[in-house]
Amino acid sequence: MADSRFRLQPHNSTMFPAREIYVGWDNVLHTYYAHVIDGNDDDGEERRTVDLGGDIAEITQPSSVIGAVRPYAEIPDDLGELLTISRVANTAMGTDLRTETQMDEGRRRTEQTRGALYTPFGFITTLTQDDVDPVLAEYGWTASHVHIAERGHIETYRRADQELVLPWGSPGEPYPEHLLSPIRIDGRPHSVSSQLDLDRALTESGPDSHGLTSDRDERIEGLDDELSSDHEETLTAGQGAGNESDSWWTEDPPADENGIHLGLGT
Repeated sequence: MADSRFRLQPHNSTMFPAREIYVGWDNVLHTYYAHVIDGNDDDGEERRTVDLGGDIAEITQPSSVIGAVRPYAEIPDDLGELLTISRVANTAMGTDLRTETQMDEGRRRTEQTRGALYTPFGFITTLTQDDVDPVLAEYGWTASHVHIAERGHIETYRRADQELVLPWGSPGEPYPEHLLSPIRIDGRPHSVSSQLDLDRALTESGPDSHGLTSDRDERIEGLDDELSSDHEETLTAGQGAGNESDSWWTEDPPADENGIHLGLGT
């Protein structure tokens, strides 16, 4: 993994001509960070209106830093995705996202790095098997079968007449396999990037609260508290879910010009 740094466009930049806004990933501290800098003070030090991510593992969710700078900056639609990518990339990422006209060579390198982290079946998240298995167990999903796929594998789970399909993959060494997004429940895609997203997708698609254990509410409350401990934020789960054949990976979403299916869901 490596550091990342993305510069954002301030709101009312004419009123704050010296304002600079940065978000990214600090690989030494293993935390996301957010800085809103309003020039320098009398001693020449940066005057930081927002200064987050200075402690080890302080912020582990992209949504936290996005929420922190939202009152000050224009947020690109793909910022959360870029931050997630930068956390698992093995090369440094950094670009100026202030305007489309400033998509320079740095932004093109970012796009190249982004492409390296797609697999034919979806986009790589940071979720491992250890993150996913406890959630599935709480909802009563039972493994049905597993088959090998390019750069990974696909797992199918069943609960009554429902079907859950989880793609796993890696762009190659040195990355281990992680859950890919989207997952599919009864043929429909759900975008996920965290345990909370997965939990909510299973909740929304489940028949009432079938298969839940008594620990579920306590665990979800703990996840909510963890994600909002630094800042208030609103997380919305992706919509969607899977079917049994391989064809759904090639039918939705369509391939890009290189024939690779990005699998970001809708």
